[in-house]
Amino acid sequence: RFKPDVVTVWNTGGLWKSMLFKLSERTMPKIYCLSDYSLLQELRKDQWVAFWTRRASGASRETVKWLARQCFRLAGIHVPDPNTRLPLNQAFFTSQALRNEYAQASIQPATSRVIYWGIQVERFAAIEGSQYDPGRLLFAGNVRREKGVHTAIEALHLLDQRGHGHFTLDIVGGSMALDYLRQIRRRVEDLRLSDRVKFLGPVPHDSMPDIYRGYGILLFPSIWKEPFALTILEAMASGLAVVSTARGGSAEILRDGQNALVFTAEDHQDLADNVQLLWNDRELYDRVRLAGRQLVQSQYTLVQMVDRIEDFIEQTIRRSLSEG
Repeated sequence: RFKPDVVTVWNTGGLWKSMLFKLSERTMPKIYCLSDYSLLQELRKDQWVAFWTRRASGASRETVKWLARQCFRLAGIHVPDPNTRLPLNQAFFTSQALRNEYAQASIQPATSRVIYWGIQVERFAAIEGSQYDPGRLLFAGNVRREKGVHTAIEALHLLDQRGHGHFTLDIVGGSMALDYLRQIRRRVEDLRLSDRVKFLGPVPHDSMPDIYRGYGILLFPSIWKEPFALTILEAMASGLAVVSTARGGSAEILRDGQNALVFTAEDHQDLADNVQLLWNDRELYDRVRLAGRQLVQSQYTLVQMVDRIEDFIEQTIRRSLSEG
């Protein structure tokens, strides 16, 4: 009834796949924001079916799945064949690395762009004149194995063995991987680092600007191919030096020795070497921090992101009108 000029689809990982297939049957132009791997990993699943299936076991699992599908059909919601691919005509990706991953899976929209995320730099502005302490290390993010928190802990232990007992590490973020969380907590105790490693748990995102300003270095030891990490941008804007792996979209932000220091994933010695380098070379430390701030302020602002998305939407509408 509404007959929109265009439909934009956000957070595909949080939508039922059946909803996306239903949308694909409509003729109006559609733009997909692809900021994660959800359409690669979950294209053949449906959140509603999965929700009820998880609550069933044994022989009842197939019965529940069958009943859910019948409800879909009665409601007029299309349940795709498992081998059907979702047609994507227009999409923008939040990194070139992400676009490459979709292309390797033979998902290549007819029209696509890379539009990087941006942040509100004024919210994360560094405090001028502040004395940033490179001995205060921060990890911020979801605490799970692919984020590499264990690498940071092992690096801190190695620094301790080298006589650098002044480093501390605070871990900010929640976890759904409770076994992994218990494992790294035990490791901290075994290494006798409990006085210097603190698990602060999840905090509201509105509190993150103040959190960042209390530290000198962000550790971003991610193992998996990051689609595009806002945490790196926020930390840079806040005046921290970033020591990170360069997996996935992160490699498109980071320039080793210029706006960050880059280390090999799961190589705690490499991570420790880079942290120690920033501690010993304060000129390098300040140069990396300044370059990171300038990069975000010039290329990764929220205003720039919105302008690019609006431009893509307007071009899509014009193209649709000219073809219609």
